[in-house]
Amino acid sequence: MKFMIFHTLEPNSSLDTIEQKCKGIPNDPQIRGVASYLNLTEGKGVCFCDAPDRKSLSLWLRKNDIPFDSICPVEYEAQDGKFVEVSAPAAASAT
Repeated sequence: MKFMIFHTLEPNSSLDTIEQKCKGIPNDPQIRGVASYLNLTEGKGVCFCDAPDRKSLSLWLRKNDIPFDSICPVEYEAQDGKFVEVSAPAAASAT
């Protein structure tokens, strides 16, 4: 399943600090980062990840000391202005 993760960044976070933190996160076969969007001026970030379920993703974030405000499953995504429903993999639907 694809999830949006909303973050409030540490005050005075720099891109270099965030990049170093991300490089230090160990790979996990079930959690995959897809994309990240940051606004350092306002101290906000949104990341997109693939994970089996919200609980697994939440545990992984906490284990890796990655603060987050909320996690939201993605229901629809758009490419070139056309929205399509995001379907969960069969294994992820069972959890």
